Amino acid sequence: MSAGRKKVEVGRIKLSAGRKKVEVGRIKLGAGRKKVNVGRIKMSAGRKKECIGRALRLRCLTQTRISLTSVTPAVPPSFA
Repeated sequence: MSAGRKKVEVGRIKLSAGRKKVEVGRIKLGAGRKKVNVGRIKMSAGRKKECIGRALRLRCLTQTRISLTSVTPAVPPSFA
């Protein structure tokens, strides 16, 4: 993936690969739709795209802060 201002969508979360910021979006997580805020992501855009979806399910991205603004999912965080 090119590292320009290219926007990719992962679920409903928009990533802009150049600035490495993730907007707050609503995604399906666990039972219902939760609001998720992902902090800065330090990885390549390809891995980022691939990991974000997995992280929102498993909450286990190594270098990413994922703070759930609503109820936490039933999956226990594996980094705890």
